[in-house]
Amino acid sequence: MTQPASGVKTGLPRILVAETDLILAMTMVDELTASGFETVGPARTEAEALRLIAHQTVDAALLDLRLDDGLCFALARTLGTRGIPFAFVTGESADAIPEEFRQIDVLQKPVTAVLLATLLDKLLQG
Repeated sequence: MTQPASGVKTGLPRILVAETDLILAMTMVDELTASGFETVGPARTEAEALRLIAHQTVDAALLDLRLDDGLCFALARTLGTRGIPFAFVTGESADAIPEEFRQIDVLQKPVTAVLLATLLDKLLQG
């Protein structure tokens, strides 16, 4: 489901999915696609997600707090610097989120397609 490096826009909002659990990631990709979004990823590491956003257009992002190479906060800072809205989708407690990100929306796993679509509509309307 990863898009070509050219980042050619299709007119659909492009959503980065950064998620360690492959089954959950693929479920999210399927649900987002069915809801009218185009996905970038899924990325299982922060490094992979950073590479993806360096080479592709991304309109919003869904981030698992804990990726295979550590916490996602450098990725979150990069997205914030670029003005790309994002939310955390996690099984972690909200206490695991640093103060600088406390205003960011958090969905607790497991999430439904309706919750994802509603959250992304909110982020994209920003």
